[in-house]
Amino acid sequence: MERTFGYSLLTLFAVFWLLLLPRMASAEQISQNWVWSVEQDYAFAATNNEQKRIFGQFCYYKTGLCAYIVDLGITCKKSDVFPSLVNTDAGARKFDLICGRRLHDSNALIIKPFRSIDSLVTHNKHIGFAVALRNGKFKVVHFSLLGSKEAIKMMRSYAKQNAKPPSIEPDDKPSNRPLVPNAPSTKGKYL
Repeated sequence: MERTFGYSLLTLFAVFWLLLLPRMASAEQISQNWVWSVEQDYAFAATNNEQKRIFGQFCYYKTGLCAYIVDLGITCKKSDVFPSLVNTDAGARKFDLICGRRLHDSNALIIKPFRSIDSLVTHNKHIGFAVALRNGKFKVVHFSLLGSKEAIKMMRSYAKQNAKPPSIEPDDKPSNRPLVPNAPSTKGKYL
């Protein structure tokens, strides 16, 4: 009888770990105001603000590419380009926001060029986006960058293990071609 009891506990322990491990692998990890997670098809390091808008870096295993994506509460047509003023502790710079796929009540915006925004995100404490809208108004949204450097570093180190090597070279030079989010020709940072 003791043997059966011991076997049952061992079996229950093994089943518990088999069920728990997949959840632990994709569980969100916290780094100050940022979270990061490794999912089945992609990995991300992101934050949200008081308005529940999201900003972060998303890396896709299939293409091996990463992109900074922000949700500012704007609706748009895919591939529309919005010039944006991005302000950090280090000063302000112009970036292009390319309209991507629809989220719940707005569209995701891909921030270009990648290397420039990456440097700002990992070396500052705050970031703000000001986007001119067609109605003559501006949309202004702010995010905390506290914890971004560590969250991105950890996410990318885990994401590299799942990424396939890309077939194209990274290029952050501006292009006149419309950008289609998540397409193989979308340029970004390789894992």
